[in-house]
Amino acid sequence: MFFRGMEAKDLQESADCFQNEKSCKFLICDESGGEGRNFQIADYIVHFDLPWSPAALEQRIGRLDRIGRDKERPVKSVVMIPEGTLEEQLFELYRDVFKIFDYSLCGLEIAFEEIQRGIDSALCDDLRYGLMKYKGEFEAIIKRTNEEVEDERYFDQGRYALNEELQKRIGSLIHQFTYDDGKELMDAMLAWTSMAGIRANIEHRYGEQKAPLLTVRTESDTFSMKSMQNALYRPKRMDEIVKRAYTNHMFQGTFSREVAINHENVTFLAPYHPFFDSILDNAMESYRGRSCAMQYKRAPIDWCGFLLTWNVHFNPSKVFEQGFPEEIITIVSRYLPLKQFFTCTPINDASRAISKDAVIEAIRAVNSGGRPEHLGKRGDKDERYKGKRYPIDDFVDKLYPEIWDRWTDRAYESGYKEVVDEMQFEIPYRRAKEDLENLLVANEARYRFYGEDGKKAMIDSQEMVDALLYGLEHPHISLDSMVFYWLKKEE
Repeated sequence: MFFRGMEAKDLQESADCFQNEKSCKFLICDESGGEGRNFQIADYIVHFDLPWSPAALEQRIGRLDRIGRDKERPVKSVVMIPEGTLEEQLFELYRDVFKIFDYSLCGLEIAFEEIQRGIDSALCDDLRYGLMKYKGEFEAIIKRTNEEVEDERYFDQGRYALNEELQKRIGSLIHQFTYDDGKELMDAMLAWTSMAGIRANIEHRYGEQKAPLLTVRTESDTFSMKSMQNALYRPKRMDEIVKRAYTNHMFQGTFSREVAINHENVTFLAPYHPFFDSILDNAMESYRGRSCAMQYKRAPIDWCGFLLTWNVHFNPSKVFEQGFPEEIITIVSRYLPLKQFFTCTPINDASRAISKDAVIEAIRAVNSGGRPEHLGKRGDKDERYKGKRYPIDDFVDKLYPEIWDRWTDRAYESGYKEVVDEMQFEIPYRRAKEDLENLLVANEARYRFYGEDGKKAMIDSQEMVDALLYGLEHPHISLDSMVFYWLKKEE
């Protein structure tokens, strides 16, 4: 037996017994068996239920189909469902459209959120037959995403001409925000642009969609040199940009491909564009906002705690130890997640009762529409605090260093563990293993064709594969920022 509520040592004993005792043929688990464990010793997985999320089902199957599994022993799924029910429709969707029982969903991760929204919408619209009605739409999503993945393979070399860290963030941003003609991406860029000292205007025009249009003037009075210095912003030369815009002292940009294609005077704000790159570089390199504390009133919820943002990178230690060139990391870089990860650590019982999704949604809401009170505010230049205590003084009185140190340590430790566990699903080991095994087969064929001259290349490739797999299995997880949020519903 393996279920939530068991002591950690009992869980480990059950797992060890199943993996090592020949007499132990079955392991009965609840949903906890689908998270973070290695059960590749098993041949079959019997699903007594199906999760409503294809990502959760992929994670469950991934407990068996892991790196190191014999390719001659494919994972076999047995699904227990009653005929003529909603569960049967869900099974048919997973089997026939997503083909999740036969293949890894690697490459479809970028569409998981869209797929989940589609499933939720289908059930809300028609609980009984909604999944079947929406089957065509799911097939279209899968087809489109597979085409995008194939295009990505063809353009891998060009993509990696970009700085790898830059490419990851750009890819993630473009996919997440293009569905609304780039408005959300533009809002984020515009916020950082303002902080960096560039005053830009936003309009909504061009066609029925009224795509967001960003206008930046290059006269000196539209720039704040002090803000640029504070943000350590290094602007690019704007003369060529303005020249291509066919206007004097200004350029207009959009995050909508369609608008940029149809209007030559509007520049497409994307990688390689000087303005886009300068803002993104500054946001990535700046220390500002990586550690701060703020309070929002009129928030959707009452919550108090830490929001941590994490980055995940390939671990190159074995690659360098073996003396392989750094360029081989690009072989597996596409298997790494393109997004940052968030963890929430509440500091009181009331906050612990609120789900992580609700907290993140509330924080996004207040960040986009609210004005925070910076609890770390200090300095003698702010007229509002003349003769008064600064927020930092009250903050330190309420949360003295001993408490603060304990909370931040706990937030870091629990958050790090959460991201480590999440990587078991986010990094598609199954697909990586298949692709690297194909690489080994190609090297073996080369050895057979060229004879002894090819032997060293084959051995090197085996060592290379081991180093690459190690880097995927043990990624570098780094803390990008830690923010203390105090959300209050009342004024």
